[in-house]
Amino acid sequence: MIARELGVQTLINTTLTPANVDQIEAMGDRFGKLDIALWSVFFLIPDCNYLLPAFQGSALCP
Repeated sequence: MIARELGVQTLINTTLTPANVDQIEAMGDRFGKLDIALWSVFFLIPDCNYLLPAFQGSALCP
C-alpha cells in the first residue's frame, strides 16, 4: 500500500546554495506536479571559518 493512500503527506526540504540556486524553478515545476503538501526552502549561510580564503574579509564575511 502506498503511504499516500493511508493519508501520509509528502514534505520536501531543500537547501539552496550557489551550486543549485539556478535549479529552483525546475524544482518548483517538478514538485508542483507531485502533490507535495509542503516545500520548505532553506538558504545556506556559510560560517566565516569555512569560507575560502578569497572570501574571508569580504562582504560575505567582514
